[in-house]
Amino acid sequence: WVWADSWQLRRAAPNQAIEKIFRRMYRFGPRLELPVRQGSTPNEFSANLGNEFSELTPVKKELCTLSDFHNRAAYSQNPLTSPEQNDAIKIWLHLRRRLLLAWLKKVVNKIRYN
Repeated sequence: WVWADSWQLRRAAPNQAIEKIFRRMYRFGPRLELPVRQGSTPNEFSANLGNEFSELTPVKKELCTLSDFHNRAAYSQNPLTSPEQNDAIKIWLHLRRRLLLAWLKKVVNKIRYN
């Protein structure tokens, strides 16, 4: 699955890749019991998600980087470059693993305490 995800993101244009990454990040919101509010910006969502990992400073930095890439892709005249796309994919693959672990932790805690 990781290989297929990475391959699909690398084949996309840089701006499309970051958009796909953000859509995948948004899917984790409900799993982590983080409400995705209608009309919230990607920056607000990233900050909210970063609060879930408040003890992990690198995660907040990674989320900030992805938000910056997303803002450039969505609003700037200068599209993302291929090296930036590669950076975004590396960040996503690392972040996705942490998101999955956080989700599993929540599932286990629910089972344990219910």
